[in-house]
Formats: sequence, C-alpha cells, structure tokens
Amino acid sequence: MKKYFATLFLLNLTIVSYGFSDLQQFDKYMLKPARNEISILGRNKASQQPNLYSNNSDIYSNKIEVAIRKGDGNGNFTIGTSDGKKLLFDHPSPRSGVTTIRIDGQDYYYHYSTNIGAIEEGYPLTESNSHKIRWIIDKNIYLQQTLSLVPSIQPNVLDTVEIKYEIQNTDTLAHEVGLRLILDTMIGENDAAPFRIPTIGIITKEMEFNSEKNIPYYIDVIDKIKNPNTSARALFINNESITPDRVILADWNKIGKHQSIWDYTIDTNRTISDSCIGIYWYPIPIKPNSNKTIVTYYGLSKLNHVSNENLAVMISSLDTLKRKKDNSLSPNPFQVSVYLKNIGNETIKNTQATLILPDGLSIENSKNNTQTIGDITVSQEKKATWPVLADNSKSGEFRYKVNISASNITEVLKISKTIQIPKGNENSDPNDVSGCIKYKGEPMSNAKVLIIQSGEYHQKKTLDHNGCFSIEKVADDRPFSIFIRKAEE
Repeated sequence: MKKYFATLFLLNLTIVSYGFSDLQQFDKYMLKPARNEISILGRNKASQQPNLYSNNSDIYSNKIEVAIRKGDGNGNFTIGTSDGKKLLFDHPSPRSGVTTIRIDGQDYYYHYSTNIGAIEEGYPLTESNSHKIRWIIDKNIYLQQTLSLVPSIQPNVLDTVEIKYEIQNTDTLAHEVGLRLILDTMIGENDAAPFRIPTIGIITKEMEFNSEKNIPYYIDVIDKIKNPNTSARALFINNESITPDRVILADWNKIGKHQSIWDYTIDTNRTISDSCIGIYWYPIPIKPNSNKTIVTYYGLSKLNHVSNENLAVMISSLDTLKRKKDNSLSPNPFQVSVYLKNIGNETIKNTQATLILPDGLSIENSKNNTQTIGDITVSQEKKATWPVLADNSKSGEFRYKVNISASNITEVLKISKTIQIPKGNENSDPNDVSGCIKYKGEPMSNAKVLIIQSGEYHQKKTLDHNGCFSIEKVADDRPFSIFIRKAEE
C-alpha cells in the first residue's frame, strides 16, 4: 500500500462563501453618510449624533484599522491603514461589503441596511484586537463573524485582518450551507485599483478562478507601480485557511448594485471601473450539532518598488513560507514576480530581468535566472515571474535581488525583497500519516479512511472537503494498511 505524506493543516473543515445581496436600489455613493457621524477608535468624535460606525466597535493597531457598523448590528465592515488610507471602499464608512450565507438553497445576507439575522444576546463583543458578532439565521443555524488583527510576518506587527466565519448547526437535521464574501477594494482614493497576480500580471477585466489548481495564493491590489500610496493583499491559501471554491475579480457596479445575492456570471470583456473581490465556499452538508469554519485574510501588502525617469519596477512575492505538520515548507516552490511599467516618453528596448538568489533558494527545474521581457512601449506594463524553491533544511530571512536592464537605458535598476523561512518543529511526531485522496482527478469527499496496524483497528477519520486526512501516532515498527471507503450516494 502506497503512503501519501501531503499533510493538511486544517483545524476544522471549513466552509464559506462570500457574496453580495440584491443591491439594485443601493448606490454606495448616494448612501454616503455625513462624516460627522463616523469615528474610529482613538479619534475624537465630531458629533454626538447616533453613530453606526462607533469607536467602541472598532479595532486598530499602528498599521491597520477596521471600522465596523454598529447600532443596528449589521456587521458590515471596512478596512484602512492607521494613517487614514483606504484599503476597502470609503473607509471608515462601512456600507458596500456583502456577506451571504446560503442554507438549503435560500440566501441570507447583510449590506448597508439589511441584517443577515437576529443578533444573539451578548453580541457584538470587542476583545482587544478582535470584534465578534453572532446571528441566529434560520433552521437553527448560527453564524459568527470574527474580525481579528494578526501579523503577516513579525509577531508583534499587526498588519492584516483575519476574517473568520463560524457556522453552527444546532438543528436535528443536516443542512447544506455555504458562504460568500464581497470585498469592495479601494486603494487610497483609487476605487478602480487593478489587481495583480504573479503568474498573470495586471488584471483590468473581470476574471474568475474556480478550481483547486488555479486559485491563486494571493492577489495584490495596487493603485500604481511608481510611488504607490499603499497596497493591499487578499490571501486565500495558508495553513489556517481552506482554499476557496471560487474567486472572482469583478466590477462592483455590476455585482454589487444589481441582482447578485449569490450567483454572478463574469464578463471577460468588461473593464473593471470599480474593483471588488468575490470569494465563494460552496454549500456542503453540516451535520446536526456540528460546526464549520472559514478563514480568509486581507491586509497590507509589502511590495518594494524603484523607478527612474523611464521605468517603474515593483517586486512581489509571499513574505513568509509556512511549515506543514510534517515540517515541509508551503508553498514550495513559491513565485517571485517583478512588474515593469514604462513611465517615459519612448519605447524601452530589449528589456531583461535577472533574479539573483542567496544560498538556500534556487529556481525550480534549473530554469534560467535571466528572463527576456523584450520591448516595453510607453505606458505599457509587463512582468517576469520565477518559481523559486526553498531548501527545507534552512530557516531565517533570505534576501533575493532582481536586476533590470535594457539596451537603450544605461542605468541598471536593482530591486530586492526578503522572505522568511520558519524553523522546523523539532517536536513534531514523525509517526503521523496524512495525505489527500483524489478520485477521477477530483478530491474525494463523503468518504472515510481507516488504518489497520498488525491486523488491529487503529484509527478512522473522515476525509475533509479537500479529500485530505491526518492520522496520529502510527507505530513505525509495525506494518499498516490504509483502507478508503466511500459512502453510498
């Protein structure tokens, strides 16, 4: 029996989906409240009028802050930087985000003036760097939204918002439940800030990702490459989250102002004039007295940039890798990308980008360190991307560099970035058995894994929604067999 060792780091099988509501009558600009009705924790309130964005519902650090709509318990939120720059639309005035929970095909949602359900007594709660609100929806389903400030790299630097939804089925029957979230992105004063993905580059038209293979690890939202005001990152995949079933990049004016509570069909020819991200976790069964959790992240992106009179360059990658339970690194390889924009008055010719790596990092499959980008016309943007492998035995901070040259520019532009590789867990149990099962190319679900060791029953686990399992404390001095049993449809 072949053993698979692709450890999955999931604490709970998570289900979520993000969505919008029917916003046909909702115009986020027309509904904009007076500024004297808004406050952020730590700032003086300019009015004693009733405030739906109150300071006692807000959380903040010296890097990032979250404003949460209060008073009516709506739960809508928006995110900005501590120095007042917007990361989501019209911060600190939460109104245009939408969360939808789908229960047995019926949708419940919140937006500017709609509540998703009745608030449970004792909520909302603000605890240090987190805010919680819990709703009673329908069919004995409870939904809790928790917004927490967390670090992306350094433990004491809170620069990212963890967005968590916990779904609890207290009914005597199982229910199909999914969840969708819409993040109405806005960078500084740019409400049409384009998206950038390492393997694709700049994205200005609607696009979707809807399979395990092509869901990106992250999406950067940047207002401009030369001297950006700020930048944000939506992080979809790490050890604490479960890969979404679908991610869409769309125009808020189409998905947010019309009939999309859940369903939305993108138009790949439509230029995005008001950018937003939709994240889906499709409905799956939740058994009686069971819980499901979904976690995603949105926060500051650390993108280094450099420019001269002709060319602006930005470098993007993950800030840190993760250690799996078996001590392997994830993702590995990871992508390093540079975005180049011609900001001069003439074509930049024969452009090349060379990646210089330190000991401990290498290019996957020994690919060439130098990539030929070619000519870049005035105002055109191009990219170069390398798949980089990290040595699993290494740890610490590693700095890599990219040199940009062109035949008609004498100056070589140099840019660098660092990545953190965490130490391995010396106390991890080497006798855990884990893996992911696919059937006909798709993750197997609704199945159980059983380990028999020396003819005796050891453990049984249910495959999660990605078809993965982990079984602990399997003795290494005795043979064992793995059996997979798929439930009847």
